[in-house]
Amino acid sequence: MNYVYWKHYDNKNYSFDDALNIVRKNNEIQMRVRKPNSYNELRIDKDNLPQNNEDIELPLWAIKDQYWHLYVPDYDMEYKVDELRDYLESVCDVDSRFYDVQKMDILEIFTQLDDHVLTDQLRMEIIFWLRDNNMIPKRY
Repeated sequence: MNYVYWKHYDNKNYSFDDALNIVRKNNEIQMRVRKPNSYNELRIDKDNLPQNNEDIELPLWAIKDQYWHLYVPDYDMEYKVDELRDYLESVCDVDSRFYDVQKMDILEIFTQLDDHVLTDQLRMEIIFWLRDNNMIPKRY
């Protein structure tokens, strides 16, 4: 599974065993759990699962955790990013020695647009649009 963008399958919490059973039945689902007091996430999909459950090697906290979440590929987002890649190729010359446009993520695309296309005036208009449409969360 070489997808970059994922979305929640549902908003449920699963035990390790329940999540594992769902992943084994569906190739497109990935299970994740966040390590307590950390931003690190443990991800498991069908591609990196051994055949037998007894051969799975995970930390004890992960196996005991009751807050596993399921994710599926976000095809809409993948399609939109492909569309942006095509657009990027049409509006600026990306140095192919350092970048492969077809492998760029959103941040890399935005950085290239910022470097080659955006002016200070356009940057300001983007920021004001984000502000005026409440797209930037406030600190408080």
